[in-house]
Amino acid sequence: MDKQGSVWAGDFGDGYTERNIINYQNHLPIWLNVVRELGPTFRDLSMLEVGCNRGHNLTALSFLGVDYLVGIDINNLALSKARKNHSHVRYGNILEIPFDCSSFDLVFTMGVLIHIAPENLATAIREVYRVSKRFVLAIEYPADEEIVVPYRGNDDMLWKRDFQKEFTTVCPDLQLMKHWSWGTKEKPFYDRVDGWLFEKGIHYGVLNR
Repeated sequence: MDKQGSVWAGDFGDGYTERNIINYQNHLPIWLNVVRELGPTFRDLSMLEVGCNRGHNLTALSFLGVDYLVGIDINNLALSKARKNHSHVRYGNILEIPFDCSSFDLVFTMGVLIHIAPENLATAIREVYRVSKRFVLAIEYPADEEIVVPYRGNDDMLWKRDFQKEFTTVCPDLQLMKHWSWGTKEKPFYDRVDGWLFEKGIHYGVLNR
């Protein structure tokens, strides 16, 4: 396991999980934007969250009517919390996602890729791409160029990046469907958070538009 994965799987990740208690309704504005872009049949999509922690996003999507939701996480305490509300969560590392190719219609991350070291980022992106049948969504901290951000006393645990560039460089057939920016310094969504929704290839088009 890489250094960052080992840290998140241990006491550092346990501490984050204990702090990370969020009302899932706080995430609904983001998901309403996303599902509008996916179209009226979004509830029929199978979705995987890579790095689900306590399952706040899974709860928000369940509230919106999505039936087939799966989450993976590297931290066992987080999984124990998530399983209180979601039965389809399991241990999994983003660098080796434990599912076959094209297993889910939509695969997404929120605040996970920012914690992947530069030397492992391409592997993480390829794994997210690999298990997606059609859509990939990254909700992460943006920057025009990769910058390291000090995080709880560490200088190798958080990076901001241009994730559109990172994804389309590693997986050139990904087509950007939508780019959102949520949060400002005056009205933050925790912090400035951007979302990039991609579609594999160009032959599908948006669902039922």
